[in-house]
Amino acid sequence: MLTAATAVALSAALVTPALAAAPAGTHGDHDATRQAVRAAVAGGVPGVTLTVRRGHGTWATTAGVGNLKTGKPRSTQDHYRVASISKTFVATVVLQLEAEGKLSLDDTVGKWLPGVVRGHGHDGRKVTLRRGAIIEAEFCGK
Repeated sequence: MLTAATAVALSAALVTPALAAAPAGTHGDHDATRQAVRAAVAGGVPGVTLTVRRGHGTWATTAGVGNLKTGKPRSTQDHYRVASISKTFVATVVLQLEAEGKLSLDDTVGKWLPGVVRGHGHDGRKVTLRRGAIIEAEFCGK
């Protein structure tokens, strides 16, 4: 079974070559990313669908199977839920932006997502990024 930690490591390993393959605005070679996708499957992951959206372009690749029972291959049209794993990516990016001085953990959620967190007793203008992360961690039992 693929654990969340393995999924994060695999995602980082697959996305890094995709983003590094070509400067923004070019249509570079994605061989390193294709090789990483195939290596993941060779290493035991049943199938991989990878899509990179950068600027106005989208690039995708697949390897392996999407259905273990039928052997149907993965498709670039496959859709799947990432569930709670996206929280790890969001937290990582927020901490990177804080380290770069582009935002503060004491900024409110409303500063960066005006009007998005409203209703049912929630007000993004009153919740800091730091407090939002703590609430999320407490709520999820992490």
